[in-house]
Amino acid sequence: MNRLILNILKPVLRIKFIKSVVLKFFYFHQNFKTFLLRNISKALPHLILLIAPKSLIKNQENNILMPTKKGFWETLIDGAKSEIYNKKSDSEKLIRVNKLWSEKDGYKWIKYDQKNNQIEKIVDKRKNIYFLIDQYLNENKNIKTICEIGTGDGRYLNFLADKFSGIKTFIGVDLNAKMMEENNNKYKKNKKLIFLHGKVNQKYDRVKEISSNSILFVSFRTLTWFTQLELEELFSFIANKKEFLSLAFFEQNEICSEKETKSKVRTGILFNSHNYKILLKKCGLMIVKEHIKMHNNLIKDHEISIIANNKKFNK
Repeated sequence: MNRLILNILKPVLRIKFIKSVVLKFFYFHQNFKTFLLRNISKALPHLILLIAPKSLIKNQENNILMPTKKGFWETLIDGAKSEIYNKKSDSEKLIRVNKLWSEKDGYKWIKYDQKNNQIEKIVDKRKNIYFLIDQYLNENKNIKTICEIGTGDGRYLNFLADKFSGIKTFIGVDLNAKMMEENNNKYKKNKKLIFLHGKVNQKYDRVKEISSNSILFVSFRTLTWFTQLELEELFSFIANKKEFLSLAFFEQNEICSEKETKSKVRTGILFNSHNYKILLKKCGLMIVKEHIKMHNNLIKDHEISIIANNKKFNK
């Protein structure tokens, strides 16, 4: 319906001023509708799940990691489930997320993404964080290792290996053992690329063994899966190492960074929004570069690209 309206208005939209006004109204309408439905879900989560079509609820449960159409009921169901899920403890959330990504659901999603998202599209989406990383590496020539947290199929790490010739080692770490085995076979001719199964803090000794003392950890749309407790553990781990460690990440976020300090579930079930600035500072990491792009002011939906390091420990 929305596409039909835009097609009907296409001749009129050629007039620059009218186009600007119409598009602003159109996107405000879309954003306000999402804002309204989510607030209804937040206020009445159990009622929403009681009256919502059971087939839609089941479909979302069966395809928890897969993209689904976000119509009226889907948005309400997502909001209701997220509100209930948000009340679970971090330990409960952590068990569920680790199970999803380490087993067949995680593998299925990685393969879906590999098929439906071309590397060119991924590169374009991550251009802001790439620009910051490029700048940062030029300013810190001593960094010789990039380690990706949540590397998936390794395509983007392979892209970085082609672009950053000054980096000697590229290490991908992921919870899905099957995918890491496939990556090591697929990229075995590229001696710069190594893939490890597990969590980065648990694999750190191995990472350090095959790399240098100056490591840049990178993460792209992965930290959104971390609970606040898990994220604080990662940040503190990096902050307190004697080696010069840095972290560059790009995330989608829905939180008011000026007011909200506690992490919360965002949009769909399992995704988390974090106040990254506060958590980085709390754990002892220093932000050295950042870029923020706002998408929807009503729900504080924005992209955040940050680079932080533990340099104060390495004077």
